[in-house]
Amino acid sequence: MKKQHIAGIAILIICIISAFSLSTITLMKSTSSTSSHINAYSFGDPHPVLSTGVSVYMEGTGNLQNLLQREIIAKLQEKNIPVFLSDSLLHKYDTHIIALSIIEKNDIYTPLYSKGTYVIFFYYASSGKTTYFEQFRSGESPVVSFTTSETGNDKIIIEGTVTLKNTSMGIMSPSGYHNHVAEYVAQRILHELENHLYQ
Repeated sequence: MKKQHIAGIAILIICIISAFSLSTITLMKSTSSTSSHINAYSFGDPHPVLSTGVSVYMEGTGNLQNLLQREIIAKLQEKNIPVFLSDSLLHKYDTHIIALSIIEKNDIYTPLYSKGTYVIFFYYASSGKTTYFEQFRSGESPVVSFTTSETGNDKIIIEGTVTLKNTSMGIMSPSGYHNHVAEYVAQRILHELENHLYQ
């Protein structure tokens, strides 16, 4: 009887831990700082209209990647922008394209204290072409050119990195902490994108 009681308690503890890990609980105080390095390349006098539709591609898989992609999509949809999820990187989309990659993730998580440094690369092209994505993401500096066949409309490419440094204290699940990080980064990326599109 005692063994059954112990086994029952053990199962209950495992269920509680599993539920906590999968939840997005956050009762915490968080300090964040961000920096960015952005470059824009354009032809003509581009004033792209995102409301025509944006495809979103996230390189890699993982909890933070999924959360960041979800946050980007949600924030675009809040602006009534049609969003199309892309599971693989195409050479050309029929919409604008925002492609993302986590190039650095260095964090420490505990339920009461977490900190991390995250560097996120993003690439936007009004033409839908991803020609330079891999080169820019790898830190190269390719010569960007726009061919005459692309000049039916003015074009712009924006690429860069957003770096987030975060320290959080309180009660937080793994998903809750990473969701907080993803929301912060997504907001900064779209802020930088809009600044360069509509300046």
